[in-house]
Amino acid sequence: MNVISKYTAKITNNPVGAIVGGGVSFFVAKKFGKVTNIWALIGIAIGGVVLGALGQSKIKAKAGSPNAQMTK
Repeated sequence: MNVISKYTAKITNNPVGAIVGGGVSFFVAKKFGKVTNIWALIGIAIGGVVLGALGQSKIKAKAGSPNAQMTK
């Protein structure tokens, strides 16, 4: 249950990455993958939402404020 709450928190804290990830994965699956099954498209979009939010959280963590090691 802890894993689900961790990923839910990542998705809610990074909404832009989640929206972009879901939209891009849906578009790529529909246009380039030629996926026509609606349930497969929904599953791919949900996977894209998770990956997009996780990607944005990694990027945001690296671009944080300077720490003591950076200022020396």
